Amino acid sequence: MVEADRGDSTAQNDLALLFLEHNRPDIALQWFLLAAHQQHADAMHYLSELYQQGLGIKRCESTAMLWRAKAANLGHQIARAQMTAITNARA
Repeated sequence: MVEADRGDSTAQNDLALLFLEHNRPDIALQWFLLAAHQQHADAMHYLSELYQQGLGIKRCESTAMLWRAKAANLGHQIARAQMTAITNARA
């Protein structure tokens, strides 16, 4: 937690995952946001899932897509695959 408090995005992401595992998506959301604002692609992808499912935050498809696209643009493989699937489904 010390590294997360110091601003380490990987530690923030890891801490968020711990809160998520302990059924505290509301707290996880805050840590994912901190990491995502530092260009942490995994955190962006997890944020997209939280917004998609409405965990810890009001469900918002647009915000979910925004975070998923940002993660994909940073090379996150799962987010890229999801974006490709979404694009192909709309075509």
